[in-house]
Amino acid sequence: MPEFSRELYSFVEIARERSIRKAADKLNIASSALSRQMQLLESDLGVRLFSRRTKGVELTDKGRIFLKQAEAWLEQGNRLRANLSRNASEGEKIFRVGAMECFAGALVPELAQRAREECRYDRTEVKIGGTSALTDALREGDLDLIVAFNVLHSQEVRVVSETPCRVGMVYSPALCEIREPEVRVSDCLDWPICLFDESFSLHTRLQAEILKQRKSAQILASSNSVGVIREMVARGDCVSFLSWFDVRDDVLAGRVRFVPLLDKRLVERICICVSGTRPFDRDLAFAARQARQIVDELAVME
Repeated sequence: MPEFSRELYSFVEIARERSIRKAADKLNIASSALSRQMQLLESDLGVRLFSRRTKGVELTDKGRIFLKQAEAWLEQGNRLRANLSRNASEGEKIFRVGAMECFAGALVPELAQRAREECRYDRTEVKIGGTSALTDALREGDLDLIVAFNVLHSQEVRVVSETPCRVGMVYSPALCEIREPEVRVSDCLDWPICLFDESFSLHTRLQAEILKQRKSAQILASSNSVGVIREMVARGDCVSFLSWFDVRDDVLAGRVRFVPLLDKRLVERICICVSGTRPFDRDLAFAARQARQIVDELAVME
């Protein structure tokens, strides 16, 4: 089975989604075309891979065996492409930086420019993701430096610097007006709230703080997307709790307002990290210092 087979990718996607329709949506092709691909694949292999159900599909015993092998082929293909890419770029000096979405707009481009000018990098590769994905990429040697919230110290991940970051109530002036310079969580429960979900590191602490209050909270929505939460707040549908870096651009543009929380347990840590198992050379030390300087500059609540 060729590693780059279209049917192979389609089969794995259907197996993961347990639905031809959902897999077709993700692959951006018609369900009928995807069904035809699977019919051809089953015919070629001479076995049934799926049992069709009213609410989706289920792998047969042969299908489960084939899925294990298909995933192994795809993983081998990913490694092959990575190796080919590394060989193609041999001799290039590449700065590979990872950051969370809220740092993508201002911090990463400025850091890339400073590192390029001082360290003579040929180009910069940027990966945007959550803390877990970024630290995994750092451990695996796919990134040189990351900027993320609440990274845990370990032998494999070296936290070069930490900067506290205030979490605050975010709101639209169309919904309410807060005149105090700081507020408590309890002060924010008079309005509908949109919360981030458990994929955020602050989720558990914030939920515990809300449950401690004597007021009941009206949770209007929850999301794993800061962009969705910001938009709902800007529309005046609700208030939310986000870090200054999550909403800095919207606050400066006048779309929303930010009031820091008094609750000390709800402070985030912005961590600048490098690999704990690779040399911390001059160029990487310079990039880490510049990242900290840019964080400090952006942290000023104008």
